[in-house]
Amino acid sequence: MPAATLTGYEALSRPFRYVLEHYPDEQPDLAALIGKPYTVRLPMPDGSARPLNGIVFRAEQGPSTVRSARYTLELRPWFLRLDQERTCAVFQNMSVPEIVTKVCTDAGFGHIRNALSSTYPAKEYTVRYGETSFAFLSRLMAEAGIVYFFEHSESAHTLVMADSPDVFADCPQGATLEWLPDAQDKEGGPPTEPSAHVFELSLSRQVAAASCSVDDYNPLTPETSLAASAGEGFPCLGYPLGGHIDQQSGEGLAAIRLDACESGGFKLRGRSSCPGLSAGCAFAVKGHPDGQVNARWVATEVRFTASFPGNGTAETGRFLADVSAVPASARYRPLPFFARSRMSGPLTGVVTGKEGEEVWTDQHGRCKVRFHWQGASDETSSCWVRVAQPWTGNGYGALFLPRIGQEVVISFVGGDPDRPLVTGMVYNSGNPPPWALPEHAACSGLLTRSFPDGQAGNELRFDDTKDAELVYLHAQKAFSCDVEDARTVTIIGEGGDALTLEKSSRVTTLKEGNDALTLEKGNRSVELKEGDDAFTIEKGGRSATLKEGDDALSLEKGNRAVTLKEGNDVLTLEKGGRTVELKDGDDSLKVKGKRHVETGGDEERKHGGNVVINVKGDYTLKVSGNLTIEAGGTLALKSAKAQFSAKQGMEISSSANLSVSAQAELTQKATMIDIKADAKGTLSAGAMLEVKGGLVKIN
Repeated sequence: MPAATLTGYEALSRPFRYVLEHYPDEQPDLAALIGKPYTVRLPMPDGSARPLNGIVFRAEQGPSTVRSARYTLELRPWFLRLDQERTCAVFQNMSVPEIVTKVCTDAGFGHIRNALSSTYPAKEYTVRYGETSFAFLSRLMAEAGIVYFFEHSESAHTLVMADSPDVFADCPQGATLEWLPDAQDKEGGPPTEPSAHVFELSLSRQVAAASCSVDDYNPLTPETSLAASAGEGFPCLGYPLGGHIDQQSGEGLAAIRLDACESGGFKLRGRSSCPGLSAGCAFAVKGHPDGQVNARWVATEVRFTASFPGNGTAETGRFLADVSAVPASARYRPLPFFARSRMSGPLTGVVTGKEGEEVWTDQHGRCKVRFHWQGASDETSSCWVRVAQPWTGNGYGALFLPRIGQEVVISFVGGDPDRPLVTGMVYNSGNPPPWALPEHAACSGLLTRSFPDGQAGNELRFDDTKDAELVYLHAQKAFSCDVEDARTVTIIGEGGDALTLEKSSRVTTLKEGNDALTLEKGNRSVELKEGDDAFTIEKGGRSATLKEGDDALSLEKGNRAVTLKEGNDVLTLEKGGRTVELKDGDDSLKVKGKRHVETGGDEERKHGGNVVINVKGDYTLKVSGNLTIEAGGTLALKSAKAQFSAKQGMEISSSANLSVSAQAELTQKATMIDIKADAKGTLSAGAMLEVKGGLVKIN
């Protein structure tokens, strides 16, 4: 019975597995071995040893004999230790190699060698959601076209990241393997001694894709096509979105995925007794009758069994390996073994931003968010995340920006955790609804908050309470309404229309057109407690029609100016009365042209003071009936020349004396003149008195 048996499995971009069964002289402490590094030394033909180092994942005590017991140790890489915890994390502006290094070193594993020949750009946003670190990193490396394998030393093993065939070193003590088809022992088994031989070789070819196409969409360059391809012929499918942001990176991604599809198209399989074979080593085959086989190859998978007798020498042990290899000239890329996490539904998060800000956004209206499982809560918590809006267009649409601290609903485009999209917002106990519920369950609408440090805001509220329906609009400061064409406001009920201006000025400007106010029934009151009222019509007409009722304008204090630069001003009152009352101040009316006042009934004017009428031209007064001029004091008529005429008689009388005088000559002329005095009559002259007539009679 051998003292030890070792079986192993190695493959590119896969964790190795070594199982050691042995009969130690002393009983080991299994608990002390678990989780600790352990090294197995595989004897080589030249007398040296090939170290195989791993972490003890399993230790088992098997059946015992009288002298000893069988113990089994299973060795796995430290990389597989990262398969034991699932978590969520966000990585920003980091390349795939940087993410791999960070996750591994943060977990306490720093044996990593970067043997990459290409440059890998930093990705703006990479999300790990519900994946183990092992699955997450394996997926990232496969998507980027990075292959990994392990190098072993006496005390540790190192994960090597590679992307070029030049990284694969020659197989130790087996750089060239000679084909020996008869290299078996007498019983038909493997060779009894390790050697640099290969046998039972076979070539295989299978259908592989000849081209690969990828496409994607970048919202920052929506008009730019990101379609890219590599190769010609039958395409490989399954990659509708590439995750690239420009066409150049898309072409590189298509080439990587095509390499991965072609990696398994041409393979060499065989058996060998060379103990130096391992995944990631290169070897050449010679002596095979098929020239295609006599080439340089890279081992992609190795399964081996080694047995050692008690003395542990290479000359008496056996080693047999089944190897799969691809041409060394091919650029081997791993196919993804772990699928990308798909979000089964949306998540919620909190809007974040720079300290001291209330709104943190960019020119595209995007925001930063923090998932509940994240730690950072500032402007670095995420990439810029697009925000879905009810309506979007080229410079038009709806816009509601989430504010810092608000809880938002985050969906994922195509279920990809790397493509978050804010699709809504939700209330919580820290951010309650704007109106208390459930007592205001009939209310809906919008209530904003002024910022920075605002305690109030604008509001549009709809109250659907039956028989008390209300539409409420509140402007925290200014309210501006622009109507390009027509505006119609109709109040059907009897509730009324009230406009209250508590302070400041109100200006109504009609630059062109007509202004009509029609009050069919009822009262209209305009009250200005303090301030000015200005009404300006630059061009057009203004018509105010009151068919029935009263129109009252009361100005308790201040000025009122109505300016009509061009056009007509018509006020029509079909029925009712009109009163203009000026309690304090003056009333001035200036008309540059003609003024016409027409009254169908009586007109009465009362003046508490004097009345002065100045006329530059003629003044004509026409009365169809009687004209009565009554003065409590003296009636004085002054003119350059006066003329009194009457079609019928004229009577001049005075309750007292009547005096007619002239500074020059006084002439009385008539067909007949009759001068009578009820009492005494005197006719005198200061000088000569001359009486002439055809007949003069003095009695």
